[in-house]
Amino acid sequence: MIKVKFEPADKNDESEGHKLFKKEIEMFVRKIKKEHKSEEDMASRINSCSNDYMFENLLKLIEEKEDHEKMPVRKFFNNTFGTLLNDAIFALMKKQQKSKSNAIFTMQGSVKFVAQYLVDHLPESEAAGESEEEAEETEDAA
Repeated sequence: MIKVKFEPADKNDESEGHKLFKKEIEMFVRKIKKEHKSEEDMASRINSCSNDYMFENLLKLIEEKEDHEKMPVRKFFNNTFGTLLNDAIFALMKKQQKSKSNAIFTMQGSVKFVAQYLVDHLPESEAAGESEEEAEETEDAA
């Protein structure tokens, strides 16, 4: 990234044309910055949907107990997953009984299976494309 500073030809005489040109440049710079920010946001959103990202964050949630060490386990699961996590673990156990592959028996394979099960079986309110707040914002804008 290169920074450029606008200086008129005659520093003492900054005419109206120079001021307008400077405003146009600033407007285009803001527009370009906004575009770059939206591209970065989209890239981070796409990254957050990947299986590896979800797997890493699930591991971090499990391993870092400081955030949830005082919350009772049942309340934590009811607030986050409800019975969905129990269903995922039950499906994992069934798959392990039927599977001859060793990949499902490893910790990473098991966590990946559970994470994928959770993603595939999200409640309809979670799986919807936009939240209620976003829907209200689009209605207000119209």
